[in-house]
Amino acid sequence: WFVPYVVHLPSYNAPVAGIDDSTRLEMGLSVYPNPFTAETQVSFELASAQTARLTVIDLGGRELVTLGEGAFAAGTHPMRWNGTDARGHDLPNGTYFLRMESEEGVRTRKVSLAR
Repeated sequence: WFVPYVVHLPSYNAPVAGIDDSTRLEMGLSVYPNPFTAETQVSFELASAQTARLTVIDLGGRELVTLGEGAFAAGTHPMRWNGTDARGHDLPNGTYFLRMESEEGVRTRKVSLAR
């Protein structure tokens, strides 16, 4: 049942073929390094001041941790994620998704944790 969820992700502004996910700040959401072992930097860009929410979700669509939420100014906002859930527990190696919801829409990026 995971396949339909993954298949629907392209409707959320998925990466364009041939463009590296790790450097796609121009599309509003980037992650570097990817894959990562201990920590990765996540940056999102907003065209105007607005509310936004950045979360990490697993392949089943479960929200694991909120990295940022609230009112943000226009511009680029860097954050870090250390591969833990909301309770501070280390997550297992695998594929996760960063999901950014704002007034501009929903964006997702795949991120791989490989400790």
